[in-house]
Amino acid sequence: AAQLSLRRSAKHHEQSYHGHQHIVVLDQDRGVRQLLSDVLTRHSYPVTASGEPSEVFQLLRTTPEPPNLLIADMGGAQAGDAEKLRAILTERPEVKVLLLAGQSFQSEILEILGEHSIPVLSKPFSPEALLVAVRSILEILSRRRANARGW
Repeated sequence: AAQLSLRRSAKHHEQSYHGHQHIVVLDQDRGVRQLLSDVLTRHSYPVTASGEPSEVFQLLRTTPEPPNLLIADMGGAQAGDAEKLRAILTERPEVKVLLLAGQSFQSEILEILGEHSIPVLSKPFSPEALLVAVRSILEILSRRRANARGW
């Protein structure tokens, strides 16, 4: 399995308006993952994408500078993925999550949605709907950080 890294390319970092708002995309469908990455990078969001939940969860747990947002399709979650997601949300509350819903969720995922007030974007969705959801989440995150600093 390829090793994931949150390092951004120098070219992308220079062009990035949202350089401080890094997004990780987790979707096991390669076509969907590529589409999400393309839409987000076209709008200057630095993106790391993977189809391997275990790699993404390991990355989120261990990286010193976690991404701002995880966009994940947990519809095909494997045994234990729900608990890994719950652990990330507990250990790294600064990482916000947007779940993609293409099919029904396991009951464990539904519990997590309720516990953490995680927004859900139902498939199929337009690129515009994705961007509205991402901007909303990141804007709220930015406001919270500004308020915490007393700005």
